[in-house]
Amino acid sequence: MGDEEGRVNTRSHSRKDLDTYFKSDAFGDLVNKAITQQFQSFLSSKGFQDMLVLTTKTIVSEVVCGTVESVVDKEIDKVVQPLKNKIAELEFQLDR
Repeated sequence: MGDEEGRVNTRSHSRKDLDTYFKSDAFGDLVNKAITQQFQSFLSSKGFQDMLVLTTKTIVSEVVCGTVESVVDKEIDKVVQPLKNKIAELEFQLDR
């Protein structure tokens, strides 16, 4: 029994030590350093740059296309609206 209690006690201390380490600034600094290095590596990678260029081109294209389409639609509506009004007026006269 003494041997078993010793192992449980050792495990318990190990868990406490590990928990303390995970809460420590040293572990936080280690994780921060690893993330920073990986993130910098990712940001400078060719794959990320290609993805960023493609995404930017797609977004700009969609915005420009949407803007141009909106402007064209408004211009068409300005020209067509008087005709729609005239048609509505003629339909009203026919219905009388």
